[in-house]
Amino acid sequence: MLIDAHVHIVADDEATYPLNPARIQPAGVSQTWYREAPVTAEGLLGLMAAAGVDKAMVVQPMTAYQYDNSYAADSVHAASDRLVGVAIVEADGPNASERLRYWVDRRGMRGVRLFATAEGKALDLSSPAVEALLTQADALRIPVCVQMNFAAVPQLRRMVEHFPRLPIVLDHLAASHIENGLAPELIRDLESLAPYANAHMKLTTLNFDAVTQTQGSIAEFLRWLVRVFGARRIMWGSNFPATNDRTYTALVDTARDVLASLPEEDQGWILGGTAAALWP
Repeated sequence: MLIDAHVHIVADDEATYPLNPARIQPAGVSQTWYREAPVTAEGLLGLMAAAGVDKAMVVQPMTAYQYDNSYAADSVHAASDRLVGVAIVEADGPNASERLRYWVDRRGMRGVRLFATAEGKALDLSSPAVEALLTQADALRIPVCVQMNFAAVPQLRRMVEHFPRLPIVLDHLAASHIENGLAPELIRDLESLAPYANAHMKLTTLNFDAVTQTQGSIAEFLRWLVRVFGARRIMWGSNFPATNDRTYTALVDTARDVLASLPEEDQGWILGGTAAALWP
């Protein structure tokens, strides 16, 4: 089974689902991708079928909607056999735990994403507000995805240590510094998370492109990542349509080609097995 663990969708009905752009610069993509290359849920499902992708994880696009998960929630409800949704909640905002419970219990979202940099402010992942939200996520039995840079790895390490039953996924391998390829600081920071079984890595097209550009080949990087974490703690996501310099089918083919250097069993976990285990 092929599962894309990182896609975004944008509604074509702005009256029902008004855009609320965030003042952030997403790593490796245009700040206004949601206007330049929007894809609806229906459009995504058609592209998935054409590319041979069985299921996908719809990640709330912070860039387009910030904390209003309505379109993602409605879309995954309508296609629950093929899509699962991950909401974004303002962790240090008012009633964050209640908002998370609403999106999960009443709207069917099955994960939460912490956006460690938004609106020009850094979210302290070790703050009491974040701890309260993680406690709620633990009680709801939903995985937590984290968008962050490597400067926050010590905070992330404390998080995975403090919540050992809570699956925590590092989005884009903290893509803001991945352009350094196999830089020593990247290796050091990621390896510090390896002892924690609940720490998972999400590889996306951003990582494939950045490492290929700096190293010439991603094979060495992949072998290192699998050796450190094991394939069962790594998943793949296309980042489509935020990444839109290629067709969706081309992004899927890139993942297949890049991962072909790994043993078949490892490919199976990264291309679907790990995501299915966390989001059954």
